[in-house]
Amino acid sequence: MKAALTRFLLICSIVITGYTSNAQLRKGHFVIEGYYGFPNFGLINAQLIRLAVKPIIEENVPNLSESVGVTLSGFGPAGGRMEYMVRNRIGLGVDFIYNSTSANFAIDSFNIDSTYFGQVGVGYKMTRIRVHFRFNYHFCNTKRWDIYCGAGVGYNTRSHRFSASLSLLQDWNFAKAFSFSYPYSARTSIGFRFYPVRMIGIGMELGLGGPLVSGSISTRFNLKKEEKPESTFE
Repeated sequence: MKAALTRFLLICSIVITGYTSNAQLRKGHFVIEGYYGFPNFGLINAQLIRLAVKPIIEENVPNLSESVGVTLSGFGPAGGRMEYMVRNRIGLGVDFIYNSTSANFAIDSFNIDSTYFGQVGVGYKMTRIRVHFRFNYHFCNTKRWDIYCGAGVGYNTRSHRFSASLSLLQDWNFAKAFSFSYPYSARTSIGFRFYPVRMIGIGMELGLGGPLVSGSISTRFNLKKEEKPESTFE
């Protein structure tokens, strides 16, 4: 039993050594990565925003009809990551995450005597920015594949922009009503990068505290020495 365990540990050591010597990422390497994720939870919850806005409108402008037009849109979550390999398997870096959600309403308004007043255009946009300091452990790092798990903590902020085509509504303290936000954020993730050529990688990451799923394109280079170009596929 002891001999079998010794052989198993020896094989694991050889495999790990081979991964490190053939590794796509090693100590001193720097990675820059851009990504786009899914889903945009703000956009999914936009109907809740509509339900919250409607009572405020009805309170400030009498005799409103039902809304006649709603446009919902969003961007992200998207962002970029930078990572520096401080050890062959350990990387430290920064993760920037951006997403936004917009809601635009067109509402018919009537005077007190029930005569038509006109349409009131209402616009709302929420923008969220998160910046995380990241720690990644690259547990499988070969010539073509980089599989890692990561954790990050950092700053979180939301900004709210409100616009209305009716001057009566410009005095709403709308942003304050929706400005609840914690100033900090955290993320855990697992992901991979595949390098079809030496300098360019494509990848995917799953995580909590940011995009649930994201696809990425990355480039890596060595800050300490010049890389030899490679364009062949394995």
